[in-house]
Parts: sequence; C-alpha cells; structure tokens
Amino acid sequence: IPPPPPEKGELRSLSFPAATALVLDKCSLKEEGTVEFYAPMLRHFRYQGVVRHISLKPPPPQLARAELTLLEHGYKRHRDPHTARRSFWGTVQGFRHAKEMKLRVRHLEEIAITNETRKVKLLPELHRLEHLERVGVYTPAGKTAAVVIANLLRCSPSLRDLQIKLSTAHEDTNKSI
Repeated sequence: IPPPPPEKGELRSLSFPAATALVLDKCSLKEEGTVEFYAPMLRHFRYQGVVRHISLKPPPPQLARAELTLLEHGYKRHRDPHTARRSFWGTVQGFRHAKEMKLRVRHLEEIAITNETRKVKLLPELHRLEHLERVGVYTPAGKTAAVVIANLLRCSPSLRDLQIKLSTAHEDTNKSI
C-alpha cells in the first residue's frame, strides 16, 4: 500500500543510500511541497517533470552530472511567481557539487532574479560546475534571457564550457550563443 500523499507544503522523503544514478522521468506529482532525496552516493541525476522543490540532503559530493527538464513551470502551478523562483533555485542548490549541469526550462522569465536581495538569498554557489548547458524559450523583446544567464554565471565561478540554446515562443529554430 503506497503511503498517503503529503498535505500541501509537506515534505516527502525518499531514501536511496546506495544509488549512484537516479532518473525521474515524466514526473507529475500533483501534491505541492518538497520532495527530499537521501542519496549520498549519487553521481548522476536526471529529472523531467513539473516544477517542484527537489532537495538532495545532503548534496552528494561526488555528483558528476545533473539534468533538469521542467515541463510545466511557475505561473500555471503557483499563484505567486516568487514561489516558482524559490522552487527552481532551491532545487539547483541541491546540485551544488555537480561538475556538469543541463537545465531545460520552458519560460525563462519565471526563474530570472533581478532583485539584489533575492539574488543573495536564492542564488546557489556552484563552485565545482565546469560545464553548463542551458535550453529554453525567451521573448526576443525582453531582457529576461540575459538576466537568467547572468544569474547562472554569478553562481558558477569555475565554469569553463557554457552552451546556450534558446528559441522564441513563436518559432522552433534554436538560437545558439
């Protein structure tokens, strides 16, 4: 019998003490709240699903690669856009030991942080990150894509390889920088 779903905002904990790879594909958990993983041996993590706060406690020190693909984000699931930002950047914090990261977020405007106080509170320190691939949709007339890229660069002082693949909401062709 599966455990009952957590109440709204409640923590759900899952333990995988010997796992070196964890793949969560097409996750559509309806409950809000934090999903916490205990996986200290984790080397590879891949998540594809709706936005939620994913916590790796403690962050695995040997994490080599993390991939996050957020299919539905922010405003559709959260009334407060700041909740979506906190969930996204809180999740990225759990991958602070990763050497490689691939982030796919549909709408960049939902994760951009422009307020300096919020940057200090929300942006993680990704000191080991050497390779970052960023994929997403942006509005050509806006400055959001540049803000998100600046947010990621601020977090990643050891970054050696940056790949950015952006497309507009109105066209399918990618803009690579």
